[in-house]
Amino acid sequence: MVLFLAVCITAVSLRLFLQGSQACLYWGKRMASPEALLAHPAGFQDAISPPLWVRCMIASSVGLLALLGYGFYAEGVAFGAGLTLAAFVALAVAGSLLLPAPDSPKFLSYILADLIRRSADFEKAGDIGRAEAAKEAHRMLFEAAN
Repeated sequence: MVLFLAVCITAVSLRLFLQGSQACLYWGKRMASPEALLAHPAGFQDAISPPLWVRCMIASSVGLLALLGYGFYAEGVAFGAGLTLAAFVALAVAGSLLLPAPDSPKFLSYILADLIRRSADFEKAGDIGRAEAAKEAHRMLFEAAN
């Protein structure tokens, strides 16, 4: 039972970071001009994606695979299949019912705050070029949202 709970929690956290990635794609495309989208279909997704989200998404993916692998190894195929089904159900329910949509103000405000934080960190480290780029990305995203 504990393993099922751990799989569901890990699956929901993975879905949260996947939704965040989809939000960055949505807002990154809104920031870009139609000509820029022809050259770069993801728009400015890479520029505005919070680095922590990527790390957490990788950690959640590895954790989920490890839990599923342990379930198959320790409890057998039937139990492992049940865990896999629970993971898919948790991913689907979290994505459709629990978490905000990618175009929601929740994700937008987090991305904007992260760009401000990154700009300040770059300035503190003396990297003026990246600090200015983060400020420009913040300005463009703010304009695209309004």
